Amino acid sequence: MPKTGGIILAGGKSSRMGSDKAFKKIEGIEMLGRVIENLDPLVDDLIISTNHDSHRVFKRTLIYDDLPEMGPLSGINSALINTVYEYNIVLSCDTPYVHGAILQTLLNASLNAKSIITVASCKGKLQPLCGVYRKSAQPQIENLLINGVRKMHKVLSHLQAKTVEFPESEFNYFLNINKEDDIPVNTKDYES
Repeated sequence: MPKTGGIILAGGKSSRMGSDKAFKKIEGIEMLGRVIENLDPLVDDLIISTNHDSHRVFKRTLIYDDLPEMGPLSGINSALINTVYEYNIVLSCDTPYVHGAILQTLLNASLNAKSIITVASCKGKLQPLCGVYRKSAQPQIENLLINGVRKMHKVLSHLQAKTVEFPESEFNYFLNINKEDDIPVNTKDYES
């Protein structure tokens, strides 16, 4: 198994949440803290792609967007420039229920793939911010950004990403929390 980097995307504006969602607590733990806990055991090093100095409290290397205001793809690009690892598990900070078994499945699939990007899919819905991005994808990602391509689905199509389809029973794990109402009242269906 090659050494693997971890990249957490936490640079968004959190406009629908009303405050930085990285600090929004679920069962007493900040969302970003939960994602760190889920990713940490699988990676040799972990960086946070952000535009917020307040994320220093998580005691990880912070990487700022080289091309600001261009969405999550810019965060991935900047993180890939700064990582030393070819294989990097990428996860958004607002997906606190994606657990280690899902991430390990993606990593295993990426090691056997010719594609430079491997992402999750569940119930036919692509999860572009839950995947493995190879460092070697970075020049192509930057080129797409420079040419105005920012939509993740277009990037995945253009770079012929491999998708790993997860069973419908795991759909809840991919819950993306963008606003207060998205936080589940009963989290037992979201825990691995």
